[in-house]
Amino acid sequence: MATASDNNNFSDLACSAVRFAPLPVRMRFEKASREIVMDERPELYRVMAEELQREKRVAEIPSGANVIADPRRYLYLEGYADQQEQQTTISFEVQLEENSPTLNSDHGDARLRIERGGYFRSTVLLPNGNSPTSISKISLRCYARSNAALGGSCQNVRLNKAFTLDDNYVPRPLSFQPSPATSLKPGEAATTRFGN
Repeated sequence: MATASDNNNFSDLACSAVRFAPLPVRMRFEKASREIVMDERPELYRVMAEELQREKRVAEIPSGANVIADPRRYLYLEGYADQQEQQTTISFEVQLEENSPTLNSDHGDARLRIERGGYFRSTVLLPNGNSPTSISKISLRCYARSNAALGGSCQNVRLNKAFTLDDNYVPRPLSFQPSPATSLKPGEAATTRFGN
């Protein structure tokens, strides 16, 4: 069913020129990533999930870049870094329990690392049955974009925000003691510890 006229008559043909969209809002991104728009209107996380389901982009086992797991299984992360002359990239690493395998936002694929500076977000898929309380540490790791860029660095690196979505797609922030911004050489990581 779709709206087919300006006065909300509807049709099952979905051929209306009328288009509905959220009202544009003016936002400032000096102190947060562009996804702050969703944080200001948390109901948009449910809209996001329903749109993914409608497009058949949600599966029990993610496959490829266009099919993901249930959005409630992800840890959403926001960081900040100054990338030096596009010579470096960054990814998030999450460890659940001490000595457990590391979960990466880039899935081990350099093409999925964050190349831009400023504020950015990414996600890490948590294994089924794990809750945010099982998180031991979150790191931001600096990488050289190529062997020629080994002299580059990631500067002012810090974790700003971490959250999951509850059963109703409402963001649940993880509380942590923010670490001071730090500079990293390729291969180094800035780590924030959780729990004990």
